[in-house]
Amino acid sequence: MKIWLLEEGERTGPHESYEVRDRIEAGDLAASTQAWYEGAPDWVRLDEVPVVEGLFRTRDSLESSGALATPISEEEVMEEQIALEYIYPPKLHLVRRFFARLFDLMLYMTLLIIVIRDPVILDPAQRDVMFHLMMGLGYVLIDAGMTNLWKCSPGKWLLGIRVVDSQGLAIGLGSSVMRSLRVWVLGWGMWIITPVSLAISWFMAKRLNYMVWDFPKRYRVVAEPLTAMRITLVVLAYLMLAVLMQYGFPPEVMEMLENQMQNPAP
Repeated sequence: MKIWLLEEGERTGPHESYEVRDRIEAGDLAASTQAWYEGAPDWVRLDEVPVVEGLFRTRDSLESSGALATPISEEEVMEEQIALEYIYPPKLHLVRRFFARLFDLMLYMTLLIIVIRDPVILDPAQRDVMFHLMMGLGYVLIDAGMTNLWKCSPGKWLLGIRVVDSQGLAIGLGSSVMRSLRVWVLGWGMWIITPVSLAISWFMAKRLNYMVWDFPKRYRVVAEPLTAMRITLVVLAYLMLAVLMQYGFPPEVMEMLENQMQNPAP
């Protein structure tokens, strides 16, 4: 993670996180130093930067107990950060994440229908297990690739959120695939038991202070301020997606959708 600092009224940086750590341990930087890092909505105190906040808490606790006799290693700081995350968990942004993921799924299914042009995609009773799994795997791989490359997907970009690891960096490709797979299976129930899976995931998030797919490695969601302009952009994007469905779907697909709306399943 790269960090910018305000020192003696001047902006300096970018500094690598390990350089900032070294200066903190040497006593050159105070907790009140103003800092900014990629993804932060505004300038914050240095002890509020995720990658170094545990260093200040650890030193403060040791100083108050009179136990600070030797420098703190980076491994010790990381262990302390993980432990402190139970006390200072990241914000979940559940509603924003839901609508971001919903937009991604709708966009994926819309493009899939336009390309394949087969109404069987919309009817789980007609498609076989392998076809269903291949649809899900395609979504998982695309979502993982975008998370690894850009830390976000179209839906997340629209709603101003990004997914990063515990250090604020992009998640590796392999880890992104595993995370997206967990989202598809645990969060959306493989598109089979979606309402049940969403309810369980929501309940577990309230208990863990993390979504279940983020909890093992403490992945975080960084969110920008939700402005009126951004909300307008999201509404327009959903409307454009509806127009794309209206004019891009083949007639037989539109007929199936109309029948499903007029005669919903009991």
